[in-house]
Amino acid sequence: MANGWIRQTGYPVIGLSLGGGTAGERGAPDAPPVVELRQRRFFAERGAAARAPAAHWLVPIVLRFRDATGIKEQTVLLADEMARVPIAAEGEVVWCIGNAEARGFYRTAYDADALARLLPAVGELRPAERVVLISDAWALVRAGEAPIEQFLDLVASLREEIDHVVLDELVGRLSVIEHRFLADADRDRFGAFVTDLFGARAAALGWAPASDGVEDDEKRLRRSVLLRALVLLARAPEAVREAERRLPSSAGTSQLDPNLLDIVVSAAARGADEKTFEELRTRARSEADPATKRRYLHALARVETRALTSRAVELALADDVPMQDFSSYVGVLLGNRATRDAAFALIRDRWTETRAKADSPMILRRLVEGMAALPERRHLDEVRAFLAAHPIDGATQATAQTLERMQMDAALRDRIIGPVGAWMKRFTDGVLSRTVPPTKKT
Repeated sequence: MANGWIRQTGYPVIGLSLGGGTAGERGAPDAPPVVELRQRRFFAERGAAARAPAAHWLVPIVLRFRDATGIKEQTVLLADEMARVPIAAEGEVVWCIGNAEARGFYRTAYDADALARLLPAVGELRPAERVVLISDAWALVRAGEAPIEQFLDLVASLREEIDHVVLDELVGRLSVIEHRFLADADRDRFGAFVTDLFGARAAALGWAPASDGVEDDEKRLRRSVLLRALVLLARAPEAVREAERRLPSSAGTSQLDPNLLDIVVSAAARGADEKTFEELRTRARSEADPATKRRYLHALARVETRALTSRAVELALADDVPMQDFSSYVGVLLGNRATRDAAFALIRDRWTETRAKADSPMILRRLVEGMAALPERRHLDEVRAFLAAHPIDGATQATAQTLERMQMDAALRDRIIGPVGAWMKRFTDGVLSRTVPPTKKT
C-alpha cells in the first residue's frame, strides 16, 4: 500500500455515486444500496490528465452515511480503478460522504444525485467534513471538473453554519471569487448574497461581547469571520460605517477585540479621506511593534479614494516603506483593484528604482510572486512581456510559477465569470421574489 503513495507522483480524486435502495435503479425497488467508487489522479490544471500516464493507488476510504436507522460508517479499500461496494445500510441511503472526518488523502467528486442528497444534510456532517466538502468542490471547479454553480449551491446550503473553521473556509473561497472571478456589474448582487448568508448572524453577535463580558473563543472567532465577510466582502454600508467608527484612536484606549483590528483598519483605509490617510501614515511610522507597524503600513495600500490612490502607490518607493516590507506592500497594492494597474505601471516604468529598492534575491522573488494577484488576462500578457524583457537572476522559478498561476487563473476567469454573474442574478431575483409582496391588481 505504501509504495503507491511514496513512489509515484500525485494523489487521487475519488468519484462517488450512489445506487440501489430506491425504485429508480433499473426498476428494482428492493435493489441493495451500493456506492460506486472510481479513482484517477487529480490534476489542478484543466486538461492535464490527458497528457499524463495512468496512475492508481490502494486507497483506504471511510464512508459515513445515514440510513433508516441512523448514521453509520463503513471502511473500503479501493484497489482497482472502479468498484461497486454494497453498503451495510437498512433501507435507502439518505446521504453519504466519501471522506469521513476528512482523514483520507484524496479529493472526492460527487455525482449530481449524491451531492443533491448531501446539500440538505450538511448540518449533520462534522466540521472537518464540511471543510473538506468545500475545499474539494472548489478544487474541482478550478480543475474544470465541476461547474461553479455546483460550488455556489454548496455555499448557499451552509447559511446556518456556526463553526468558525468552516466559516473561515467559506469566506476564504468567497474572497477569491470576489477578487478574481467577479465582474464589476455583479458586485452589488454578490454583496447581497454574502449579506444574506452571514448578515443576520453577524448582527446577532454584534461587535462586542454581552455586558457580562463572558464569552468563549469559538464565539469571538465566529464574530471575527462573520464581520470580515460582512465588512470586507459584502461591503454592507451599516457594517462598514460601524467598522470605520471603531478604528482605535492614536491614544490606544480602544476596547476593540484584537481579532477585529484588521477588519476595522482595512475598512477605515478603504474609505479614507486625507485626514485618515495621514493618521494611518503617522501610525505606520511611529508604531514600535513590527506587526502593528506593518498593519498600518499595509492599510495605506488598501485605499480606494480616487484622490489618494496615486499617493499610496508613490509611497512604495518612498522612505515610508522600508526595504523588508517593500514586496509585501506592493503585493497589497497589486491586490487592490483601485491601485493594481498603477502599481504595476510603477514597477514597469520605474524598474531601475524598483530593482534598487528590492535589493535582495528573496524580496525580488516575492515581488514577482506578488504579480500573481493581478486577475485579468490582459494582466497576464503585460506581466509576461515585462518579465521576458527584464529577466531576474535568482527568480527563474518564481517567474515560471507566477506565469503558470496567472495563466490558470485567467483561464478560470474566462470560464466562470459569466456563470458566477448569472447565478448571483438568479439568487438575488429569488430573494426579492420571496421578500417583495406581489402588486395588488386594481
